[in-house]
Amino acid sequence: MSRLQLLLIGAALVLGVSIFLFGEMTVLKPSEQTAVVQKQSMDAEALLLISRSSLGTQEQDKLTTIEKALDTVNNPSQREALARSMAAFWETKNDWGAAAVWYERAAESGKDANGHALAGTRFLAAADMVGDSVLLQYLHASAIRNFETATTLAPENLDIAADLGHALTIGSDAPMQGIQKLLGIVKQEPKHLKANFHLAQLAIRSEQHEKAVTRFNDILSWYPSFADAYLGLGEAYYKLGDKPKAIQALEDYKALSKDPAILAQVETFLVQIKSSTP
Repeated sequence: MSRLQLLLIGAALVLGVSIFLFGEMTVLKPSEQTAVVQKQSMDAEALLLISRSSLGTQEQDKLTTIEKALDTVNNPSQREALARSMAAFWETKNDWGAAAVWYERAAESGKDANGHALAGTRFLAAADMVGDSVLLQYLHASAIRNFETATTLAPENLDIAADLGHALTIGSDAPMQGIQKLLGIVKQEPKHLKANFHLAQLAIRSEQHEKAVTRFNDILSWYPSFADAYLGLGEAYYKLGDKPKAIQALEDYKALSKDPAILAQVETFLVQIKSSTP
């Protein structure tokens, strides 16, 4: 995974208000993740087990209390609210996988298309951060499942359809199905932001950097304030060996972004670009 993809993941919004005050997250080492995966069949509970193993005793006890409360709640709106609180907790830990599990459970309570789409995006973000093949397969499948459910609930929503196409492209055995879905959206709505952005990202993944430059520039001609396109454009130019244009694209991103943490990472990457070759 490229540095800029990591930056995009790091820029994911933290939604909702946490029900606790938390410290820093302890991240499982790949070997520890694998050990847990090997002991469990991979499903939502196994994923939560991996996440919970990074917490202290006090935090685990608090989560157990809320989970027990959920077992006694029959009102769908109350169950949805509690599940979203759990998702918000894991968001504060930057644990996208555990957050996704709870977003999915919240969406199931309310049959919420946007909730399933949110779960899908978080499953994909988690997939970009793991190395274990069993866990990766589960995360991709879960993302696709949620996007498919969301498109069933909201069949006219092209944004969700584009996210499904993206998930199929990077996480299924039928990537061409996802590509065709994205191309179909662009044919229907040529300036569709998400579909064009996913296709531009795909061009980078497949090392078609000139195509990526064209798509990112098209996006910026339509949506000049869409900062993430400048990140992708910077990466594409860097991979093409055009450091001046890569630097300019990232400087343009800095002019639009307000996130100090992401800006610091971009600044670090700019230093690396100026001192290295692709």
